[in-house]
Amino acid sequence: AVIKEFLENNVDLIHSYSTPATIEAHKQTKTIPIVFGSMGDPLASGVVKSLSSSGTNVTGISSLSVDLTAKRLEFLIELFTSIKKVAIPFTVTDIPGSKSVEVAKESALKLGVTIIPYPITAERGVKETAAVITKKDVDGMIVSADSAVWANLTSYIDQAKKENIPFAVFDKDMVEKGGLIGYGPDYFAVGKQAAILANKILNGAKPEDLPIESPNKLILAVNLKTAKENNFFIPDKFLSKVDLVIK
Repeated sequence: AVIKEFLENNVDLIHSYSTPATIEAHKQTKTIPIVFGSMGDPLASGVVKSLSSSGTNVTGISSLSVDLTAKRLEFLIELFTSIKKVAIPFTVTDIPGSKSVEVAKESALKLGVTIIPYPITAERGVKETAAVITKKDVDGMIVSADSAVWANLTSYIDQAKKENIPFAVFDKDMVEKGGLIGYGPDYFAVGKQAAILANKILNGAKPEDLPIESPNKLILAVNLKTAKENNFFIPDKFLSKVDLVIK
């Protein structure tokens, strides 16, 4: 409905955040330029034909949320070497979420751990899925590149704290909400990148000719308050490479 309103107002450009919003915008217009500030996997989502040059009316900055799934798992195992089973909640119909599970499983083989997927379905919703992730089944959890999970992240953070499960999330905002550790883009910097892309297009560049960009800045964050609440030890060696410490 929002995008329809944009089209009725004859906008010159649409700026979107998240995979669902960008996919819907692309469904409704193949002519108005769309610049996204965050997508987990723009190529797999079908809104662009290539990462080197979009080939469509859509361009923007990939969030790397799918690609960084492996790093989330690596950081978690680095901190907690005893972890053997790691939960990953995802929506079965969400393209980046499903891809995250594939990436996690591939990385888990190298790290010697097992990924336990927790699918969100029509029968079991997002919050209901959070409630079934317990210490008796897993000893760690990572977030997937799933917009629905992100929108209900508090449910997963609360469950992780309740069950004493270390939870590796995505960006610093998720860590500030209570996730233990996170590695993802600085979205303030991404906003500047998106503005530069929009400016190029409004000055005559064609989105189909522009490459899909990666974030210029990634932040490793840790929440020491969450660590203290759950008696998780964060060694100085790990803290020395952290960009942001939340106390």
